[in-house]
Amino acid sequence: MIRDGKVMYCKSCGKPVKPDIVFFGEQLPPKFIRTMYEVESKVDLCLIMGTALAVSPFNQLPLMVA
Repeated sequence: MIRDGKVMYCKSCGKPVKPDIVFFGEQLPPKFIRTMYEVESKVDLCLIMGTALAVSPFNQLPLMVA
């Protein structure tokens, strides 16, 4: 379907199938926000991948790790 340029729809609900990513401008999942605040108190090292750290809240993550 991708090669044909067609939108794939879910057979159960009929809505368009979306990749398991967050697009720019979309709200981050609540789990991310909870985890972000846990980083500050529970980790010694945080590896951040897949971002240029140009936008919030991702650009705040390195500052949260002691």
